[in-house]
Amino acid sequence: MSIDNKKLKVCPRITDTSVTDKGEIRIQWTQVPDAEKYAVSRSERVDGDYERLAWAKKTDYTDKTAQENVTYWYRIIAVKALENKKTSKK
Repeated sequence: MSIDNKKLKVCPRITDTSVTDKGEIRIQWTQVPDAEKYAVSRSERVDGDYERLAWAKKTDYTDKTAQENVTYWYRIIAVKALENKKTSKK
């Protein structure tokens, strides 16, 4: 059995960002109905290539790899997992 992912049409909206005492960046976003997980990605340029950091099941994530004096752009994508049926071979 394999699992495919489907991007949902509703986009989460980042509602808050903050810096923790350890210098990590905490991101919070709105919940999307039917979302089972969220792909959290980041780039150093708004129009750059985004690197996936994690899959989050909640509506927040703490970026523990953020560096001081670097500007980051984050993108959150809501995803619903779709299971493929197991097929028999003849």
